[in-house]
Amino acid sequence: MDLKESATYIVFMVLLVLLSAMFSATETAFTSASKSRLKAMDSPKADKVLLLLEKYNDLLSTILIGNNVVNIGLASLGTVFFVSMLKSGGATVSTIVITIVVLIFGELTPKGIAKDMPEQVAIFMTPVMEILILELIVEFYLKIYLKTGFVPSAELKRVNLLKSSSYQEYYEIFLPLYSIP
Repeated sequence: MDLKESATYIVFMVLLVLLSAMFSATETAFTSASKSRLKAMDSPKADKVLLLLEKYNDLLSTILIGNNVVNIGLASLGTVFFVSMLKSGGATVSTIVITIVVLIFGELTPKGIAKDMPEQVAIFMTPVMEILILELIVEFYLKIYLKTGFVPSAELKRVNLLKSSSYQEYYEIFLPLYSIP
Protein backbone atom coordinates (compact mmCIF):
# COMPACT_ATOMS: atom_id res chain seq x y z
CA MET A 1 0.00 0.00 0.00
CA ASP A 2 1.48 3.35 -1.02
CA LEU A 3 1.48 6.55 1.02
CA LYS A 4 -1.49 8.12 -0.77
CA GLU A 5 -3.66 5.04 -0.28
CA SER A 6 -2.62 4.79 3.39
CA ALA A 7 -3.47 8.45 3.92
CA THR A 8 -6.88 7.91 2.34
CA TYR A 9 -7.63 5.00 4.68
CA ILE A 10 -6.50 7.03 7.68
CA VAL A 11 -8.63 10.04 6.70
CA PHE A 12 -11.72 7.87 6.30
CA MET A 13 -11.05 6.09 9.59
CA VAL A 14 -10.67 9.44 11.39
CA LEU A 15 -13.97 10.60 9.87
CA LEU A 16 -15.67 7.43 11.06
CA VAL A 17 -14.25 7.90 14.58
CA LEU A 18 -15.65 11.45 14.56
CA LEU A 19 -19.05 10.15 13.46
CA SER A 20 -18.91 7.53 16.21
CA ALA A 21 -18.13 10.30 18.69
CA MET A 22 -21.05 12.34 17.37
CA PHE A 23 -23.51 9.47 17.81
CA SER A 24 -22.18 8.60 21.27
CA ALA A 25 -22.33 12.21 22.47
CA THR A 26 -25.81 12.58 21.02
CA GLU A 27 -27.04 9.46 22.79
CA THR A 28 -25.75 10.66 26.16
CA ALA A 29 -26.97 14.22 25.60
CA PHE A 30 -30.54 13.18 24.84
CA THR A 31 -30.69 10.67 27.70
CA SER A 32 -29.21 13.18 30.17
CA ALA A 33 -30.95 16.36 29.03
CA SER A 34 -33.28 17.82 31.61
CA LYS A 35 -36.72 18.59 30.27
CA SER A 36 -37.22 21.22 32.95
CA ARG A 37 -33.97 23.00 32.00
CA LEU A 38 -34.94 22.85 28.33
CA LYS A 39 -38.38 24.32 29.10
CA ALA A 40 -36.73 27.04 31.20
CA MET A 41 -34.54 28.04 28.25
CA ASP A 42 -37.70 29.22 26.48
CA SER A 43 -36.12 29.07 23.03
CA PRO A 44 -37.27 27.58 19.73
CA LYS A 45 -34.17 25.37 19.63
CA ALA A 46 -34.88 23.94 23.08
CA ASP A 47 -38.50 23.39 22.04
CA LYS A 48 -37.29 21.30 19.08
CA VAL A 49 -35.23 19.16 21.47
CA LEU A 50 -38.33 18.62 23.61
CA LEU A 51 -40.33 17.60 20.54
CA LEU A 52 -37.60 15.19 19.52
CA LEU A 53 -37.56 13.71 23.04
CA GLU A 54 -41.25 12.92 22.60
CA LYS A 55 -40.17 10.52 19.84
CA TYR A 56 -37.44 9.00 22.00
CA ASN A 57 -37.77 5.47 20.60
CA ASP A 58 -37.21 6.70 17.03
CA LEU A 59 -34.37 8.92 18.22
CA LEU A 60 -32.60 6.14 20.12
CA SER A 61 -33.07 3.66 17.27
CA THR A 62 -31.57 6.15 14.82
CA ILE A 63 -28.59 6.84 17.07
CA LEU A 64 -27.88 3.16 17.72
CA ILE A 65 -28.23 2.18 14.07
CA GLY A 66 -25.99 5.05 13.00
CA ASN A 67 -23.35 4.25 15.60
CA ASN A 68 -23.33 0.56 14.70
CA VAL A 69 -23.01 1.26 10.98
CA VAL A 70 -20.15 3.69 11.61
CA ASN A 71 -18.30 1.38 14.00
CA ILE A 72 -18.68 -1.64 11.72
CA GLY A 73 -17.39 0.45 8.82
CA LEU A 74 -14.45 1.58 10.94
CA ALA A 75 -13.62 -1.98 11.97
CA SER A 76 -13.78 -3.13 8.36
CA LEU A 77 -11.57 -0.32 7.05
CA GLY A 78 -9.16 -0.83 9.93
CA THR A 79 -8.87 -4.53 9.17
CA VAL A 80 -8.20 -3.91 5.47
CA PHE A 81 -5.66 -1.22 6.35
CA PHE A 82 -3.73 -3.22 8.95
CA VAL A 83 -3.81 -6.49 6.99
CA SER A 84 -2.39 -4.72 3.94
CA MET A 85 0.36 -3.20 6.10
CA LEU A 86 1.18 -6.11 8.42
CA LYS A 87 -0.11 -9.16 6.52
CA SER A 88 -0.79 -12.10 8.88
CA GLY A 89 -0.93 -10.18 12.17
CA GLY A 90 -2.94 -7.31 10.73
CA ALA A 91 -6.35 -8.53 11.84
CA THR A 92 -5.25 -8.90 15.45
CA VAL A 93 -3.54 -5.51 15.49
CA SER A 94 -6.60 -3.95 13.88
CA THR A 95 -8.91 -5.43 16.50
CA ILE A 96 -6.76 -4.09 19.34
CA VAL A 97 -6.11 -0.64 17.85
CA ILE A 98 -9.65 0.01 16.60
CA THR A 99 -11.17 -1.18 19.89
CA ILE A 100 -8.97 1.18 21.92
CA VAL A 101 -9.55 4.11 19.53
CA VAL A 102 -13.33 3.59 19.52
CA LEU A 103 -13.50 3.24 23.29
CA ILE A 104 -11.44 6.36 24.01
CA PHE A 105 -12.35 8.70 21.14
CA GLY A 106 -15.66 7.29 19.93
CA GLU A 107 -17.33 6.44 23.24
CA LEU A 108 -15.83 7.55 26.57
CA THR A 109 -14.57 11.04 25.72
CA PRO A 110 -17.65 12.24 23.79
CA LYS A 111 -20.01 10.74 26.37
CA GLY A 112 -18.12 12.51 29.15
CA ILE A 113 -18.34 15.84 27.32
CA ALA A 114 -22.05 15.36 26.58
CA LYS A 115 -22.75 14.39 30.19
CA ASP A 116 -21.29 17.73 31.33
CA MET A 117 -23.47 19.80 28.98
CA PRO A 118 -26.34 17.64 27.73
CA GLU A 119 -28.78 20.39 26.80
CA GLN A 120 -26.23 22.25 24.67
CA VAL A 121 -25.17 19.09 22.83
CA ALA A 122 -28.80 18.06 22.32
CA ILE A 123 -29.64 21.49 20.90
CA PHE A 124 -26.61 21.35 18.61
CA MET A 125 -27.42 17.83 17.35
CA THR A 126 -31.19 18.22 16.94
CA PRO A 127 -31.12 19.34 13.26
CA VAL A 128 -28.92 16.37 12.34
CA MET A 129 -31.13 13.93 14.25
CA GLU A 130 -34.30 15.32 12.65
CA ILE A 131 -32.90 14.56 9.21
CA LEU A 132 -31.53 11.14 10.15
CA ILE A 133 -34.73 10.06 11.89
CA LEU A 134 -36.86 11.04 8.92
CA GLU A 135 -34.55 9.33 6.44
CA LEU A 136 -34.18 6.12 8.46
CA ILE A 137 -37.89 5.85 9.20
CA VAL A 138 -38.92 6.47 5.62
CA GLU A 139 -36.33 4.01 4.32
CA PHE A 140 -37.40 1.46 6.93
CA TYR A 141 -41.02 1.65 5.82
CA LEU A 142 -40.10 1.62 2.17
CA LYS A 143 -37.77 -1.33 2.34
CA ILE A 144 -39.41 -3.49 4.99
CA TYR A 145 -43.11 -2.81 5.32
CA LEU A 146 -43.95 -1.77 1.80
CA LYS A 147 -42.00 -4.58 0.13
CA THR A 148 -43.86 -7.13 2.23
CA GLY A 149 -47.18 -5.52 1.44
CA PHE A 150 -47.89 -4.75 5.08
CA VAL A 151 -48.85 -1.11 5.59
CA PRO A 152 -49.54 -0.44 9.28
CA SER A 153 -51.58 2.77 9.07
CA ALA A 154 -55.16 3.00 7.83
CA GLU A 155 -54.25 6.30 6.17
CA LEU A 156 -51.47 4.60 4.21
CA LYS A 157 -53.75 1.77 3.11
CA ARG A 158 -55.84 4.30 1.17
CA VAL A 159 -52.86 5.16 -1.00
CA ASN A 160 -51.57 2.53 -3.36
CA LEU A 161 -47.90 2.94 -2.48
CA LEU A 162 -46.89 -0.48 -3.70
CA LYS A 163 -47.43 0.51 -7.33
CA SER A 164 -45.78 3.92 -7.02
CA SER A 165 -42.13 4.54 -7.77
CA SER A 166 -42.04 8.16 -6.64
CA TYR A 167 -40.13 8.93 -3.47
CA GLN A 168 -41.92 12.29 -3.42
CA GLU A 169 -45.22 10.48 -2.73
CA TYR A 170 -43.63 8.59 0.15
CA TYR A 171 -42.25 11.78 1.66
CA GLU A 172 -45.60 13.55 1.33
CA ILE A 173 -47.20 10.77 3.35
CA PHE A 174 -44.48 10.05 5.90
CA LEU A 175 -43.25 13.61 6.49
CA PRO A 176 -46.37 14.77 8.36
CA LEU A 177 -46.25 11.63 10.51
CA TYR A 178 -42.67 12.18 11.69
CA SER A 179 -41.76 15.81 11.12
CA ILE A 180 -40.84 18.14 13.92
CA PRO A 181 -42.24 21.67 13.53
